[in-house]
Amino acid sequence: MDHRQHAAKPDRPRSGADIGGRMNQSPREDEVFRPLGTAFVQGRMSGTDFEEQFIRFWKLYRDNHVSTSTKVDKLFTDVDAFCGDPELWEEGDLDEDALRAEVARYLQKWQDRQ
Repeated sequence: MDHRQHAAKPDRPRSGADIGGRMNQSPREDEVFRPLGTAFVQGRMSGTDFEEQFIRFWKLYRDNHVSTSTKVDKLFTDVDAFCGDPELWEEGDLDEDALRAEVARYLQKWQDRQ
């Protein structure tokens, strides 16, 4: 995919193939995590889908020795606390609504930074 075509679709999270093949160029976090968070906050994906995609992208960064910001690290903690199955929920876990609220705060901080 041509990078210019991708840039024209800011609400689409980059795919693992987009990132994995080009980690030496270190895609900016806002090209990956912000569109993913936006899709989740807007209700275009479930908490479980968001969790799976977030972890997949986070691992690509980790495995390719690309540092993430404090905001992404905090978001990782929130995603890790998410439990999509109410039967497995424990004190301290986040349900989908709580995770969505945390992601919305993350996106607002990102917006405020610009």
